[in-house]
Amino acid sequence: MKESSLLTTYLKMPRTLEHYRSGLAGPHLDAFLSWLEERGYQPRRIPHLLRGAHRFSRWAQGAVLRIEQLDTSALEAYGHHLQGLQRLRYPSGRLSHLFVGARSLVTFLENVGLVAPVALVSPLPPEPELLGAFRHWMRAH
Repeated sequence: MKESSLLTTYLKMPRTLEHYRSGLAGPHLDAFLSWLEERGYQPRRIPHLLRGAHRFSRWAQGAVLRIEQLDTSALEAYGHHLQGLQRLRYPSGRLSHLFVGARSLVTFLENVGLVAPVALVSPLPPEPELLGAFRHWMRAH
């Protein structure tokens, strides 16, 4: 295990570091963090994206996927998984950090050539009708 890695900037507990490193995406997390920083992500946002990427990686590992399979199809399946747990969106309707972090990881893996990019992805399920009606009512009032 590398002691002076970018991952240690965001994760301080040795057990947590080991847990993140042992995941499917573990060997790529330092490069992923560097990629996020290079794109100007705020330091307070990066741990949330890291957590989402890690959760996606663990989900994929449980689904017996390889790193090369962490593409937009896997991301879509993960989105459906999160929706089933009611963790895809926040009450505001925005996508949760669990999905956004996973999406960032897929984009990173495509950019570095570990995953073949896919042109189109099926859209995620729409937000519940009641939530949309409430948002409309809140804006009106």
